[in-house]
Amino acid sequence: MLNLPPMGQALHLTLGQTSYKEYVVTRSQEFASGRTRAELGNPLSVCSVVETADGHILLDKRQGVDLYVGRYHVIGGFFERDVDINATTQQPDPFAAMRREIREETGIGTDDISEQFCLGLVYDVFTPHPELCFLTRLRISLEEVRRRKPEDGEIKTLHTCPGEPTSLAQFILQHHGNISATGEPNLLLYGQLCYGDDWFDAITSSISNLPSRK
Repeated sequence: MLNLPPMGQALHLTLGQTSYKEYVVTRSQEFASGRTRAELGNPLSVCSVVETADGHILLDKRQGVDLYVGRYHVIGGFFERDVDINATTQQPDPFAAMRREIREETGIGTDDISEQFCLGLVYDVFTPHPELCFLTRLRISLEEVRRRKPEDGEIKTLHTCPGEPTSLAQFILQHHGNISATGEPNLLLYGQLCYGDDWFDAITSSISNLPSRK
């Protein structure tokens, strides 16, 4: 169960015991189709629009993975229950999970981050799981980001998109169907926060007239 409060207030999560390892065997559509929600794994995933100090959004184009191969995705991964814990409260910390994923995939450290917000929750019905969407703003430029050394090799090539209303709208509309099922909503939520409801309504209306893709 998840309650998303207004910006600036506490985020309350009630989490079960499902890990990514338990989830991965139930997420294929062949297995999930026709089964009840209680029969499937239900891990918490996190993803974030990462915005550099000079206004670029960081993107991955998925390679070497088993799902959404070849599609654009923002930085993200799965909450690790025994790792992503607040040291003071000993409670699950999705913000820590998001910072860990950013560090592992890009080499960007906590000191490089100026602010971080949870934008909302989306649900991927194709590979059933909930995903918290974030905005992470950096203190460093894209040039400095490219000097960082990732801790893993998941991202083969770091792609970017200008964090600007017209450019972001064009990117989403041009690549709709070639962006992951949770990455596109994260970009839309970012645009809504930064550019307003009119921008969001115009883009989602345009998307509704485009061919759909799972």
